[in-house]
Amino acid sequence: FTFLFSNFGPNTTTFMLPAEVYPTVVRATCHGLSAAAGKLGAAIGTVAFSPAEEAFGIQVVLISCGVVCLTGALFTVGFTSDGVEDLRELDRLVDAGAEAAGKAQAPKGDVAADRA
Repeated sequence: FTFLFSNFGPNTTTFMLPAEVYPTVVRATCHGLSAAAGKLGAAIGTVAFSPAEEAFGIQVVLISCGVVCLTGALFTVGFTSDGVEDLRELDRLVDAGAEAAGKAQAPKGDVAADRA
């Protein structure tokens, strides 16, 4: 029961939002980067907790942890959209941007590219 409620916030922002926010072309890479950033933040917080407690006291450390949590919540609310977007349209926009930038090239040895 406790495990269910303790994972409402972190698992939603770590696993659900990246799957909906990033275009298909870069989804796996960006999802991995999002998860890695969360793990890195957890490691830094764990390592820094005891030295910060000794230097500033437990009250300041816990208030700082609360400020970090609220900042994360504000970033999540601020950078996510309430509107439902069609991910296929987002993919088309990314493909169109890549073609306009000249980055969408056929792989070497592609028969269709050789005929053109």
